[in-house]
Amino acid sequence: MSRTLSTLVALATSVALAGCTVKKTEAPALSGPSELGLSLQTTATPDILGQDGLSTSQVQIVARGPDGRPARAVSMRVEIYAGGVLADYGRLSARTVVTGEDGIARLIYTAPPPLAEPVDYYTVIQLLITPISGDFANANARSVDIRLVPPGTTVIIPPNGAPVASFVVSPTPVTTFRPVTFDASATRDEGAPCGVRCTYAWDFGDGSSGTGMVTTHEYRSAGSYNARLTVTDDRGTSATTSQSISVAATAAPKAEFTFSPAEPRFGQEVFFNAAASTAAPGFKIVSYDWDFGTGRTGTGLTVAKRYDIDLIPPGAVTGDEATFNVTLTVFDDTFSPSGVGVVTKPVKIKVP
Repeated sequence: MSRTLSTLVALATSVALAGCTVKKTEAPALSGPSELGLSLQTTATPDILGQDGLSTSQVQIVARGPDGRPARAVSMRVEIYAGGVLADYGRLSARTVVTGEDGIARLIYTAPPPLAEPVDYYTVIQLLITPISGDFANANARSVDIRLVPPGTTVIIPPNGAPVASFVVSPTPVTTFRPVTFDASATRDEGAPCGVRCTYAWDFGDGSSGTGMVTTHEYRSAGSYNARLTVTDDRGTSATTSQSISVAATAAPKAEFTFSPAEPRFGQEVFFNAAASTAAPGFKIVSYDWDFGTGRTGTGLTVAKRYDIDLIPPGAVTGDEATFNVTLTVFDDTFSPSGVGVVTKPVKIKVP
């Protein structure tokens, strides 16, 4: 940019920023039928950049529908204004962005090259973000401002307030061996969603820890745990909040089986079926172990066993019965000592 254009930009910006103050432009009220009920929240991190041709700011746009839920597949065009003039003053990673499944779209703004003379003209560029709705006349732009500072210039930054840490846990009630989601996206900083501007450190209260705005954890023992979240904003100020998490034990699997024929005889093959066995909701049985009461064992959902004639008790005659206690042990996918179910049934075998 030439010195003449730099001066024009600076003069226009000075008029817009009367009193030499830097204020974030308030988004205009919703108007026009094309965006009825659409809410857009825009942030730039950081919103003060060195004008060195290299520094970048991440712009985040959060779109929500009339019900407050994230709005996916919202297309928006992004334009740069400097001193109220549409100009390519700096670079955008994309001119058109679309929100994802989480209702969020992101782009990167890169500062323009430095001026020939390192004079701070209090330059503020404005990014205008307009939904592409097919109704250009009624399209309502939102904006976010980024302050550009020449290299070597000292900027006085306003005091930094601590973020307000907050998180929710789902699903509830919490049970052992089931993944639990910890979501801190409700955390706010300086009145706006903290989002990617903050870092998140978790202490789940059972000796485990984690990071990230949204994370998961699995408790392996029933009990009460104090889960703590520490949030640190992009200027190093932290805040902590905690919740008491009550964890119930997951129900053990239930072992059950049937056999056929109903009146088996010695020397005849008997079929055993454990399909009636069940695990707690959200879990499954992964192993079936059998003890046929004769010293013989087997594995599997269905098995066959022949009670040989040499097992007939001494002195037994045709029509007599011998009883064998058959035990089925099932294991679920918690792979824990509590994830075991056992049932024993008497099976009567007739002497042929």
